[in-house]
Formats: sequence, structure tokens, C-alpha cells
Amino acid sequence: MRSLRLCSLGFSALVLGSFVGCGGAPPAPVVAAAPPAPPTPPPPARRGPSTTVLAHWVFDADVSFALYADVEGLLRSPLLQGLTPTVFALAQASLEPKQMQCMRDVLGGAREVLVGAKERDELFIIRFDEAVANPTACLAVSNAELAPLPGAPDSYKVKRNRVAHLPGLLLVGSEALVTKAVQQAAPKPISEGLTAVTLGDDQYLAFHVGVPGLGSGTGGLIASASRFRIDLDAELPEPIARNFEEQMNEQKATAMRGAGEAAGAGEVTKDQAAILSTLARAVTLSRTGGHVTLAFDLEEPVVDQARDVGGVGALAVFSVRKYIANAKEAEARNVVGQLAKDYQTAWERESLTLVAGPGKKKTPKAVTMAKLVAFPAVPKTVPRGMKYQSSVDDWKPWDLLKFSMDSPQYYQYEIVVAKDGKSGDILARGDLNGDGKTSLFKLHLAVDPKDHSLHVSPKIEETDPDE
Repeated sequence: MRSLRLCSLGFSALVLGSFVGCGGAPPAPVVAAAPPAPPTPPPPARRGPSTTVLAHWVFDADVSFALYADVEGLLRSPLLQGLTPTVFALAQASLEPKQMQCMRDVLGGAREVLVGAKERDELFIIRFDEAVANPTACLAVSNAELAPLPGAPDSYKVKRNRVAHLPGLLLVGSEALVTKAVQQAAPKPISEGLTAVTLGDDQYLAFHVGVPGLGSGTGGLIASASRFRIDLDAELPEPIARNFEEQMNEQKATAMRGAGEAAGAGEVTKDQAAILSTLARAVTLSRTGGHVTLAFDLEEPVVDQARDVGGVGALAVFSVRKYIANAKEAEARNVVGQLAKDYQTAWERESLTLVAGPGKKKTPKAVTMAKLVAFPAVPKTVPRGMKYQSSVDDWKPWDLLKFSMDSPQYYQYEIVVAKDGKSGDILARGDLNGDGKTSLFKLHLAVDPKDHSLHVSPKIEETDPDE
């Protein structure tokens, strides 16, 4: 009877939704199983220097500067593939053909670069493919002097730097560090400086810098199909950080204003001015106390990246070529000006000689018949797209002016005078681009008929100076 009552109660409980088994203890309530937790994603893959490179890393944890670059990956990135022609064009404006070929070989064969510095000593460790690039040829172009080291017979000196060529590696830097790196045979433990320069996704360059008393910072370069970014994250003393912020904001405003002014003056096209404005806006800076974040960030498709960055490259090529041309033109302006001073000095110092002409007998009567003296062209033909190295004999006819040039020259120099000897011109002729069309720099000389003093024009006349 008791069991029957329990079953009745169990039936009632079942109706109410709480099952009780007849003749036994109530079962545990049924609970829905929780869904399995998603797997923890692995940390982002990072890459750093190879063991081949690390075997020659000689710095401890207190390295003041460290930089690592995946050169091979960077050069294969879509943006750099598109910019390579511009980079070579920019370099071509200032490099000789052999140097250009060396640059092509180096970029083609380089795989990775690790740089370290402490105080005034630095070390570059460059891994490259020996089958693609032979560093010996490039070292010859750099006027390297063979100077073997123990452990590195193929070693050189270039000015104050030491260069050691090991299989697949170049070690470049101070004498002490390169010597130590050659002798070191095993990788050092990864220090804090090296941990900071390992690379993340789409990152091809990273650096870490720390200067006692000034601050520290990290930064790098990212290049992907949708982004190009160069950044710096630094901790500085607040007064320095504030001053840095003010200067950067001022330069950014100046750059944006200058782009519009340059377009208005016809120095750049409207499209180029728009690119410059875009790039100026891409520079951002934020500061909180002494913490500064500076970035150049283009979030756009790689085609637009190439257009914007390449546009600046094209302007840079033009600017570099213009700068180099101006530097060469400065030779003509300086020499012509110096010749005018030397002529004036000689006229006043040796008026009798100048009056009578070189080698003629000096007579008091000649003073009243003052005439200018001509000097022959050096060299005889205008240098065409290259320098001319004159000799002592070239300048012997110019002894009266006590003038000569011992360094290579881009221009031909000559002083011509009128038949009556009362006027003349100091001339410089050049052909910087070698196209056969010459430039002319001219400074006029004249003898005052009243007192026979020599007058020099205040300004050099220039015709096609860029030729």
C-alpha cells in the first residue's frame, strides 16, 4: 500500500514535470552540457634573425640601438616591386654606372640585415646569396683596401670601417666589433634588444633604440596589400616630447601649405600637390606626457600606395637631379667669380705687364695704352657629361693670374677680349647632360677710358645653365 502511494505521488510529480522513480531515490536533474570552449588561437607568428646571423651578434642586453630587416621579403612585397624602378632612378642621379650595378647586385642578393650599435661603435651583419651577388666587385668600386683579419682572410678597410667577407655574410663596422664578430662562433642568447626587433605579420623592419638620459623607443615598417606604415613609439622627457610635438606639427602645416604654393607657382603639377597633401595628412603624432607616437600611415590599396609613395619618389628624383645640377653649376659660378678677383688683383699689381702683354717689355708708355689680355680655353673642348682632369701644363698660359685648378672640372674656362683690348668676358661653358647643347656663364670686364681702372660686371650672365 505504501509503495502504491509513492507511485501515485510519482505520477503526480511527473505530471508537474518532476519525475520521481518508483521504489528508488530521485535521479539528478538533467542539465544541458555547456558548448566546448573555442581553441585558444596561437600567438601571431614572429620572425627574427637567422642563426647564421645571430652567430656573429656581439652585443649584450645594453645595446643602444638594434635593427632587423627582412630585406628579401620587403623587396618582394607588392609596394616595393612597384617602387623599385623609382628607387633605381633616384640612385642613378648620383651614382656611377659601376656603383649602380653594385646596388642592383646587393639588392638582388641581400636576404636579411641585423644592425647593432653601442656608443660610437656599430656593426652591420648582412646575409646574402653568394650565387646572386659577389661582394668583392662592390668593395672594389668602394675603393676598399685589402686588409685580412684572423679568421677572415677576405677582409678590407674602407675609410675608418672594417669589412669582413665570410661565406654568405658581410660584417661591416668598427675595427673592434668586426674583429670580435669574426672570432665569435656561437649565437648569443636573445637579449631584450633583439626581442624588440622580431617581426610580425606584414612587418619587414623593426628597430629599438635606448639613450640613457634621453629616452627609448621602438618602431618599424609594415607593407601589405592594404597598408603601408612606418611608426615610432617613444618615451622621452616631457619637455623634449613637447618640443618634438610642436616642431612636427609646424613642419606638417608647412608641408601642406607649401604643396599648394608650389602648385600655384607651377613648380609641381596639381596632381603632385594633391599627393604631397595626402602624404602630409598621413603623418600623425599623439603625445601623452613624455609618451610620443609618430606614424606615417597609408591605409589604401597597394596601387594607391605606389601612386602616392612613387609620386614623392618621382619628385625626389627631380629634386636630387636639380640639386646635383646646382652643385655642378656652383663650380662655374665660383670659378668665374674667382677669376674676376684674380684678374682685378693682377691688373692692379702688374699693370705694366698686363698693358704690354705676357712676355713683353714693361715700359712707362705702355701704362697709357692699357689693354686686357686673353687667356686660352682649358680644356680645349667643352667636357661632355663628365669631368675633365687638367694638368699643370694646361694652366701655364694663365700664370699671370696665378690661377689653376687641380681638381676635376665640369666646365671649360676661357677669357676672351675685344681687338682693342678695352673689354672682355670671363667664360665658363658646360654640357652636364652630354647632349651636345652647352651652357654659358659670362662675366663682363671693361677698362675705364678715363683712369684705366678695371670694372667687373656685378652679375654673371647665365644662358641655359642646366645644360
